[in-house]
Amino acid sequence: MDSFGGYTHVYWFANQLLGLMMVSMRLGRLLPIFCGLVILGGFSTLLGTEVRTFTNNEGQSIQASLESVDDTYVEIRREDGRRFTIPLQTLSREDQEYVKKWVSLQAISDERLFEISAKRLDENETKSTQTGLDIEERDGFYEITLENRTGTNLNDLEVRWAIRVEKTAAGEVHDRKADLWTKGRIKDVDLSDREEKELETGRVLLREVKVQSGYRWASNAPKNARDKLDGLYVAIFLDGMMIREYSLPSGLLEEGRDAMRLEEQEKLLFGR
Repeated sequence: MDSFGGYTHVYWFANQLLGLMMVSMRLGRLLPIFCGLVILGGFSTLLGTEVRTFTNNEGQSIQASLESVDDTYVEIRREDGRRFTIPLQTLSREDQEYVKKWVSLQAISDERLFEISAKRLDENETKSTQTGLDIEERDGFYEITLENRTGTNLNDLEVRWAIRVEKTAAGEVHDRKADLWTKGRIKDVDLSDREEKELETGRVLLREVKVQSGYRWASNAPKNARDKLDGLYVAIFLDGMMIREYSLPSGLLEEGRDAMRLEEQEKLLFGR
């Protein structure tokens, strides 16, 4: 018989035998294993595969990875593949906190349970004129919507965002455009189960310049020049770990990651 922290499995589980007899009836409620892939800075981590030392309230321990959880029981798997179902309350307080965090990570990694969406908006439009020009200015931004259907409250999330802005230089012969990134973060985001929350990114000043009838640029440049928001990248962090990402349009993920990576490098170089 295999030993468990110096004791046999029989001794370790003896006090929980009655509860374990209910396992077969409760397995249908276990949170299924997700294969959520977390990507950050070129490295990847599979959630739920970490081997750690679990300790019960009597000080006995076992090396295993967490497989599934419900309100009362956890299922763990030793490195030799053997599985055990254990009453949650028999674990140490530290292990119970780990389980709580694990459940949040697994749930958020499922797009069906934690939904991210966004839309482009603008406000505060102003109009002015200069000789031969009509000028419109407005504040552009994105509204990010988070919807929590995970069955658990999510606290202290950090939402990092990056907006790609296409700036067009008025009066340039070749209608020169430049893609610029502006970035920011929203900290301490709490989201109760079944709650939907709207968050706003920072504002970007967008300008549209139109040449009036009877005028033209001396350089024969195109008459109109218009700035626009050209995309959004969002990364969701929990306890410093990136657990979800999103982009609008969907093909902007890689560029968004690069923009975020550059921000982290700047912080290291310049202490910003």
